[in-house]
Amino acid sequence: ARFWNAGHILGSASIEVEIETGDEKQRFMRLLFSGDIGPDHKLFHPDPDAPSNLDYVICEATYGARKRPVLKPDARRAVLAGVVREAMGRGGVLVIPAFSVERTQELLADLSLLMKKGEIEERIVFLDSPLAIKATEVFESHAEDLEDLGLNGELFQNTAFHFTRTVEESKAINHYENGVIIIAASGMCEAGRILHHLRYRIHDNRTLLLLVGYMAEHTLGRRLEDLADHHNGEGRGLVKILGKEYPVKARIEKIDGFSAHGDRNDLLRYLKEGGLRPKRIALVHGEEAQSQAFADTLRGLGHTVVVPRRGESLNLD
Repeated sequence: ARFWNAGHILGSASIEVEIETGDEKQRFMRLLFSGDIGPDHKLFHPDPDAPSNLDYVICEATYGARKRPVLKPDARRAVLAGVVREAMGRGGVLVIPAFSVERTQELLADLSLLMKKGEIEERIVFLDSPLAIKATEVFESHAEDLEDLGLNGELFQNTAFHFTRTVEESKAINHYENGVIIIAASGMCEAGRILHHLRYRIHDNRTLLLLVGYMAEHTLGRRLEDLADHHNGEGRGLVKILGKEYPVKARIEKIDGFSAHGDRNDLLRYLKEGGLRPKRIALVHGEEAQSQAFADTLRGLGHTVVVPRRGESLNLD
């Protein structure tokens, strides 16, 4: 087995597996498990890399039917700055659910840069997730191996950042009625401290909720995203949080540029320009609509593609 950079998050990798076949004509069969593939212009990591001349590729299809606007880091920060200014102008609090690994660190790096450049006013940023705090410390300790971060991880060392580890520190954030930014896990609003912040603030029309990642079907994050889509960003309706229903009055915004997943074009580039040239492709890790649409795209390019169902076996020959 060999590990290849997947360009996704810290420590992510695609895995090439070489299997001895016992066949004299072809001694080895070569498979690649893509894992999650990152987009171009990903903060911290170089673009994905992979071997060529593979027999099979088991490839993700998270965004197989979707083409996202291309937002390079500078453009993404400009959008983020606009959201921060809007949130502070509402007289409330900016709440950001974020995955503990990578997404949180990207947000901290971007906010730190925007403050240093004077593009947003310095505001208290609460990182309210013990796991995200530990992950940030790992990023700092490996800063010399990452792109866009500097040799000492100084973007995380901002006096405006407050890392709240204890439950008591987390609860104390409720005393702030305006002018602060709260980053908390989980990214899809399904568990963790973000639920308590949403319960406390989702019914306040001064609150701005910023969604910065993929929201899977049947999650609270997806329900909030759908409400925003149906009401032009103004959250309207009821959502259940920790067993109780709350009216949604907060403003809800989305930024696609933080996604750690490549879109359809990124995946096509990975398969084509990487020179993988597989005999067969199996699409996994994608909702059915995304996987089937990407399969149709690949078949149109001459690939043999299967979208396996749970429990289905594939014969490798």
